[in-house]
Amino acid sequence: MKLNLGSHNKTIGEDWINVDGLELPNVDLICDFNIVPFKYKENRSIGLENNLPINYIKFNDNSIDEIQMVEVLEHISFRNTEKVFKRII
Repeated sequence: MKLNLGSHNKTIGEDWINVDGLELPNVDLICDFNIVPFKYKENRSIGLENNLPINYIKFNDNSIDEIQMVEVLEHISFRNTEKVFKRII
């Protein structure tokens, strides 16, 4: 699985899941990266298992093969930067 974090409304390929903090076209999951652990909410159905309330998605540890983050760091509070990076690596 591949996550494009901070995707805005851009897609980088059909095999990528687009994640952003805003509900925009082409965004598959909505997530506030300042809240760790992350809670992903479906913006449109992409066929992921969903056993959490209110359409939230939880990824299993080591289930993400690749992450892309472009122009995202400036939107994360400096108080949360270390927690965010520990969670994604």
